[in-house]
Amino acid sequence: MSPYNLNKLNTPMYIVYYSSNLTSPEEETSVDELKSQLMIELEGFIKSQHGRLRQEMESEMQRERIALLRKPRGKHDELVKEAENEFENCLVGELVHRMDNENSTIPESCPWDWPLLPDYDRLNTCNERIRLLQNHCTKLGRCCSAVNECHDKVNNMTITDSVMKMKNILAVKSADCQIKNSKAQSTQLYEKLDMMISKLQIPSSFSKGDMILARRDDLCVYIQAKVVDVYASKHGVHYNIQYINYTEEHNEIVDEEEASRRFVVWTKANLARANALLLMRRAEQKFALVRNDLRRQLLLSRFADLMDDLASPLK
Repeated sequence: MSPYNLNKLNTPMYIVYYSSNLTSPEEETSVDELKSQLMIELEGFIKSQHGRLRQEMESEMQRERIALLRKPRGKHDELVKEAENEFENCLVGELVHRMDNENSTIPESCPWDWPLLPDYDRLNTCNERIRLLQNHCTKLGRCCSAVNECHDKVNNMTITDSVMKMKNILAVKSADCQIKNSKAQSTQLYEKLDMMISKLQIPSSFSKGDMILARRDDLCVYIQAKVVDVYASKHGVHYNIQYINYTEEHNEIVDEEEASRRFVVWTKANLARANALLLMRRAEQKFALVRNDLRRQLLLSRFADLMDDLASPLK
């Protein structure tokens, strides 16, 4: 028996990140089922191993779990936690003050039928129960003026400004990282395409800049279509229609069955090439649209600058 119960291990991070963006209980249920299935398969796989290999796999899983629990929080997480603590301290202090004040009355905005926490369904997942609690707290917060007062107080604190600045910095860094990664992938794809074009001596009417600006999916289709076109055209030459009767190069007599087989191969090769050419044309059209759109944006920008220059003497 394994010394560790894998069903008690932390949820894999990619499942946590995915489920945090869910919007419906049905999607959460499907992810929970996927998680359970993954854990069952993982446990079964480790149990199927023997001896030292099994021990190493169990130890590695435990080390990953401990490393995840000890992972230090980032600066943004610390600032958010500090802001949350400030709000909680403010709210608790305000409520205690109102309870001690004998003249305190219930605000008129709060209904006499206080919202009650709904019962949990036995099928509710953990995320669904958390959402029920959050909605309940939101409803209660509308009845308490202290919540809005503490919100305003925390929003005017320096810590909130620091959180927003850090959030903007992270957003810019994330966007910059995505842009650099996208350009790097496009550059690598173009280098592969350029190498293939040079090796196979295929004419290309697009520059490196056009390829880098193109969408990655369109570029992949273009490269694949180029490869199919080259090999299909080669097969079309080798299995030419002349093979139906005989092959002049090798002075080979071809019987009817062999001729039919070669004709089928030749036809498939030409169909593949025709499909590849169609995909290439579509990709080329998308490249041209991207290029023209960038040119249009550049012209509009220059036109706006020109209008500003013309209007400046009139100011």
